[in-house]
Amino acid sequence: QLEMRASSIAAAVILGVSIAAAPFWGIAAVIVASVLGQAASSAYLILASRTLDERVPSPLGSVPWIAAVATALASGACVAVMHWCIGRYGLPGGGIGLVLVGLAATPALLGYGAATIGLRRCLDLVRRRGGA
Repeated sequence: QLEMRASSIAAAVILGVSIAAAPFWGIAAVIVASVLGQAASSAYLILASRTLDERVPSPLGSVPWIAAVATALASGACVAVMHWCIGRYGLPGGGIGLVLVGLAATPALLGYGAATIGLRRCLDLVRRRGGA
C-alpha cells in the first residue's frame, strides 16, 4: 500500500510539473518533473516507513561504497580515454561511438563484479550469458 501511494505521488508530481512547465522549458521540464516526482515519492516512503511496526532496513547499507566509487572513477576514466581517442584518431561518432564508449567502460564493470562477487563468479556469469 505504501508503494502504491508513493507511485501515485510520483505520477501526480510528474504530470503536474510537466504540464505546468512544458510550455516554458520544453523537454527539460519533463526531466525536472521526473526528478521532482521521484524525490517526492522517496521522501514519502522514508517518512511513511517510520510509522511501521517493523524497522525497514535501508538499501544504502548494503551498497559496497568503495567498490562503487572506484568503479565510477574507473568507468569515467575509460570513457574519457575513449572520447579522446574518438576525437584524436577520427573514430566514428554517433551510434557507433556510443557503443565504443560503452565497451570502454566494460573493464570497470568487470572490476566492480570482481570486487563484489569475486572474479571467478563474475567471469562465469559473463561466459554463461555470452554462451546462452
